[in-house]
Amino acid sequence: MDALARTLLLRCYKNWNMAKDKVDMVIRSLLASETASLRFIAYAVRHVLRDCRSIGDVQRTVQRLRLGSGLEDAYRAILDKVLQGDESVAKLVKRVFVWLLGTQRPLTAEELWEAILIDRKSDGSVDVTVEQRWFDQHRLFQDHCYGMVEHSNKSGKVVLADMSVQEFLPNYTGPGNDKPFADRRVRLVTAKAVVSYAILDLKDPRGDHPLRGYASATLADHLLSVGIPDRRLLDLTLQFVGTLLERQHGLSSPWKFGWKMLSTITSGPFLSVARALNPKWLNADIPAYGCTPLMLAVDHQDFKAVEALVRTLRVNIKQKSRIPNYRSTEQDKDVKVEPSVYARRKQSQTIRDLLG
Repeated sequence: MDALARTLLLRCYKNWNMAKDKVDMVIRSLLASETASLRFIAYAVRHVLRDCRSIGDVQRTVQRLRLGSGLEDAYRAILDKVLQGDESVAKLVKRVFVWLLGTQRPLTAEELWEAILIDRKSDGSVDVTVEQRWFDQHRLFQDHCYGMVEHSNKSGKVVLADMSVQEFLPNYTGPGNDKPFADRRVRLVTAKAVVSYAILDLKDPRGDHPLRGYASATLADHLLSVGIPDRRLLDLTLQFVGTLLERQHGLSSPWKFGWKMLSTITSGPFLSVARALNPKWLNADIPAYGCTPLMLAVDHQDFKAVEALVRTLRVNIKQKSRIPNYRSTEQDKDVKVEPSVYARRKQSQTIRDLLG
């Protein structure tokens, strides 16, 4: 570790012409930290000491790190500096970390770039922050995030650089005792943005939006991850579902967000979204599946969804429907049956009892 630290220090700061005794002093101080590790040494040399302007600055910074808690103290020093610095840079860096903590899968550089530039309007639509377009992606991810983010040229994905970053960020307390990366806060922010993007995709299905695929694939997961949504998220979800259903005759696959989305709005706190819908939509066929929501719930043998549809949303349990088109054969594709009959075929006694 001593040799690595020496190599890094000389490579990063060769223009300083540091005397050998000064190099040795810095290395000894870093290694003296009780929490010294390979990543701590590398991170401290490459990033924390990067903005030091003199040997004196280096010595003072190293002393603070040595007396601190290792990597956490190094990360905290960097974030404090970034978030208290240039406001436009701080805003983007904060959004980078929020999205990398809150995504359901790794984002490509293009997806993340679009995600951090979007602003939601009061009506739920999405607006791109045009004045921030001047930022260079590489400069933001590599320079302004100070090694806490990695961009893979091979996969094109942007991820947090280390598990230690993932563990540190949710507990970070910034200026004014603010916790910008607290878990629930991150989940709410990303869920609202994803719903807003899904609404935009419905209104402009031919638009060129990098986050379109991500929003359609992960919307339900984001909603479920929130737990208890706030009022704004419920309003956005209702707006999304309402837009989705109102446009069903004009879209080839209106329920393209699939079973998971139906399951989401018929469970837990999102039931209020389903309650607010026009009842006719909950009794109408979902064109993408060729059957009613109740029949789809029976097919998935989801007791909670069936219970919500029957007892809370009071759909017509006697209304006949085709079975889901992915189950139907040439012989029964036009045959309609009551949900209870289909439940008997699925050998689901609890659902049969619920349907009477």
